[in-house]
Amino acid sequence: MNGMPSMIQPLADTNFHRAEETLAHAFAIDPIANFFFPRPAGRDPGLRRMFRACLRDGLGYGTVDTIDEGDAVAVWLRSERATASLLRMLHSGMLTAAFAMGWSATRLFNFLRFIEAEHLHATSSPHWYLFSIAVHPTRQCQGLGSALLRQGLARASGQALPCLLETTNERNLAFYEKHGFRVIREGQIPNGGPHVWFMLAESCSSPGGEKRPLKN
Repeated sequence: MNGMPSMIQPLADTNFHRAEETLAHAFAIDPIANFFFPRPAGRDPGLRRMFRACLRDGLGYGTVDTIDEGDAVAVWLRSERATASLLRMLHSGMLTAAFAMGWSATRLFNFLRFIEAEHLHATSSPHWYLFSIAVHPTRQCQGLGSALLRQGLARASGQALPCLLETTNERNLAFYEKHGFRVIREGQIPNGGPHVWFMLAESCSSPGGEKRPLKN
């Protein structure tokens, strides 16, 4: 499909495979993908397994927004549900995906622990967490990613909550900054991982007119 972005809708079961494909293809050259899967031959199947679990987690514990049957997808979690328990990882398939990664599983678990710890340093206030956002390479530069981001920010604004995300791709910083995010913390993923930036979009005014304070 081409042209203007279509209506944003929750992820349907019939579009799950396309959304998984979109995430895997969009992240194929991302630094974090290269870190998890340094061998190109195993990157696509590994990313598909990982994002399959990511989508299941979003469907079970958050919100998954899509455009055009999965050509663009965003996975959002509320902060109180952003920490993955063992039972939750079993339910989403993350453990299965990790074990299928072989030796890369250690990198994945270390990354998840590092991200959870850094989130606590970034802000302890309730917030929405952008787990993943992607546009299929054949649909990029059409405004779909911006539309998904505005949808999530509007949802958070209605609840007077800020939004948090992290990225390992420096080229993404300008895009997120254009939508109101700012870098609040950065660091290096342990064991030779890429640099990571944590970004926050401040909450909008509450119905009473007061801005919800952040604890950085």
